[in-house]
Amino acid sequence: GKDAASVAFFKRAIELDPDFAMAHKILGTVYSNFQERRLAEVYFRRGFEIRERVSQREQLDIASSYYSGITGEVDQSIENYELYKNLFPREYSPANNLSVILSSLGQYQQSVETAEEARRRAPDHVLPILNLSRAYEGLNRLDEARRLAEEGIARKMQHPRLAVVLYRIAFARGDVDGMRRQIEWTKGKAEEDLLVEQGHAAAFSGNLKAARTHLQRAIDGYRRRGLTDNVAATGGDVALI
Repeated sequence: GKDAASVAFFKRAIELDPDFAMAHKILGTVYSNFQERRLAEVYFRRGFEIRERVSQREQLDIASSYYSGITGEVDQSIENYELYKNLFPREYSPANNLSVILSSLGQYQQSVETAEEARRRAPDHVLPILNLSRAYEGLNRLDEARRLAEEGIARKMQHPRLAVVLYRIAFARGDVDGMRRQIEWTKGKAEEDLLVEQGHAAAFSGNLKAARTHLQRAIDGYRRRGLTDNVAATGGDVALI
């Protein structure tokens, strides 16, 4: 779950072997997790171009990401992930990634079931817990979403988007202390996503000056990390406000 720390290693692997298909694919996934579509596309596309050189498992993984992240052929991606998931029952990632796609389609109950399967396959990994909590959030089952996110944090799973889930739930319930706890927890971590949530919450409450301040801090942080799509998207939020 430490996406930011992984980037330099994947880039170095690609420097050592420009035809390392899975290094391209996984780096694309990292940038996709950052919502950096343009960078993700570069690496997904290259991995797909050289996929014939890898194993069946890796081919299914690469193709699934390519269809969902590049061409938008979501049905094709789902079909690949289902095949991948069934052929390799010890792998957690196909079920985990399938749950993300299902949530993006608004199919939250199916996403819950698939994320639960990913969690059974990898009970100590943060991403199935995060995706399961988001699916419960989509179903408005906020107690279950909160329980899962809190469980992840209690188990020292250092993923800032767990705090985003908890912050949104606290905001929906008017729990100011709960919102404050998440702000404190993310200090010193990758806190830009939570700054965006703070900006949205301030704007909802009519405090437009505070909203702009939070969003500008997020923009500055994204810019330092080279996440230009996030800079642009958050700049759009500032313009709307």
